[in-house]
Amino acid sequence: MAAVRHLQIEYGFPSPLFAKMPRLERIIKGLRRIRGQQGKALQKRIIVPAILRQMRAYWVGIGSDYKCTMLWATVVTCFFGFMLAGELVVSHAQDFEPKKHLTFDSVAADSWAEPTLIQVSLRTSKTDPYGRGINVVVGRTGDDLCPVQAMFNYLRMRGNGEGALFKHEDGSPFTKPQLVMEVRKALESSGYCKAEYSGNSFRAGAATTAAELKIEDSIIKTLGRWESTAYLLYIRIPREQLVEVSRDLAQLGKSGGLGARL
Repeated sequence: MAAVRHLQIEYGFPSPLFAKMPRLERIIKGLRRIRGQQGKALQKRIIVPAILRQMRAYWVGIGSDYKCTMLWATVVTCFFGFMLAGELVVSHAQDFEPKKHLTFDSVAADSWAEPTLIQVSLRTSKTDPYGRGINVVVGRTGDDLCPVQAMFNYLRMRGNGEGALFKHEDGSPFTKPQLVMEVRKALESSGYCKAEYSGNSFRAGAATTAAELKIEDSIIKTLGRWESTAYLLYIRIPREQLVEVSRDLAQLGKSGGLGARL
């Protein structure tokens, strides 16, 4: 290192300790932003099946059937898909782009008559920095907490028209701020501190619930699309096994589990 530094001075190159390095500065800035977001997310509380059921009970008693159905489909898809809220809905209504955000065509099923699973194709995601696209699979649970049934109920009301996948009756996109507001109102009605929850609470709740069920780390990482060690890139988990996880998550919430301790 001393020799390198000597040659650097001899040939007149600036010291990296003092010279401006815009690329390095941008990298450091990005890392700080990412680490900061993770820290904030960890401070928020999680949403588990018991809380989801309380939220649904609140929504059933207010607003239109369409709104309740849309909200329910959004949150259970978010939970069972280990998803970030921003992956399902747009940040602002004017930001919607059919080629970038979810539409009716983003949802597929193994059967439209008697589906056992649905697949949501994400075109963009924070967990997909290269924009290759991600397919999120969730399965039928046979329970009142069922993402497949919730999505089908919503799609029957929505129809197959153009626009955002999750949209209001007037056709305007359902946005992340609106989702967070509705979720916090439902939480507050059940006695929770709404400020302690965020759009990341569903994803964190799903991961925590799966961990309590002693689901293998490799499966949780696959479901949540988390990168860890390189070996995870080579793991191939059968779709049938991913579908079973949805049913297990619903059963834990039905028997109490985490909800009683939060």
